[in-house]
Amino acid sequence: MKTFFDQLNSIVKPQRSDIVEKDYHLHRLLYHISQDEFLKNNVVFKGGTCLVKAYLGYYRFSEDIDFTWKDTRIWKGKSNSQTRKTCSKLTDTIIQRFDLISNKLGLDFTSDKSDLSFVEMGSGGRMLRLFLRYHSEMLDVSSVIKIEINFVDKTMFPFKHISLQSLIETVENKETAFLFPEEWEEYKKHVSFDCYTPQEIFTDKARAAMTRFSYKFRDIIDICMLEQKYGFTISQYEKEIRKKTRFVLELYKRYVDNIKSVDMPDFETIPERERNLLLFKPKPDFFNKIKLVHDQLRDLQMDLVDSN
Repeated sequence: MKTFFDQLNSIVKPQRSDIVEKDYHLHRLLYHISQDEFLKNNVVFKGGTCLVKAYLGYYRFSEDIDFTWKDTRIWKGKSNSQTRKTCSKLTDTIIQRFDLISNKLGLDFTSDKSDLSFVEMGSGGRMLRLFLRYHSEMLDVSSVIKIEINFVDKTMFPFKHISLQSLIETVENKETAFLFPEEWEEYKKHVSFDCYTPQEIFTDKARAAMTRFSYKFRDIIDICMLEQKYGFTISQYEKEIRKKTRFVLELYKRYVDNIKSVDMPDFETIPERERNLLLFKPKPDFFNKIKLVHDQLRDLQMDLVDSN
């Protein structure tokens, strides 16, 4: 496989072999999830990887796979104990499905819920994290793909069924296809999912930037890229951002603690390595736009803290 990834790295950008290898495994995994009747009918794709693969292309690399449970109406009117019980049953089925998929793909995974290195429950049973492992041929280390499924969430916009991109989506290379026919065909397979809309991801990212336990500069980058492509603004979607933020503040105590105790840092103090997440050379005014978004969210965060 290393020879295959070396070959791919010579024909695609950003010519980062570690990224090419990870994207190959992400694409294979997403394809098999999309072919599983139970999973494809019950989850909706969201987050940074969805943003890259469904809407904006590879302006940065995102390696986690995030889903929300599609029909959140099933939680309405349920007590916390009833919700946990239902989530536990769903979790058992989901783990079984991913165990089957992992076996097909040769990924390291166990269906043992007690093994926290592979299965983790959070948010009072409302969130499931799975960790699928493989040996990286390019880095010669164990690599992880994290899958997160949020059972309870607030969505504001209808989902869209979208075809997902890979790094070789628009690449045609007869030599690689001839030398590695099986791997090339697998990486070229069509993958599609029900996805969050750009508006949903935009408002989710704004909420996340203000309520994470630790500040993630990538949230601001994603927001700014969405503004740049779609013309969104924080003020335009402030109502939806407030609703999403209040929803998690009412549901989870940790978010109340986070929004009160974790300040969004001054832009100038953000480490250079975090500013270099982009896979392309930005225009000179790009970081000025990011600073503006950053400052707008700081103001909104402070207002939410004062009113909470």
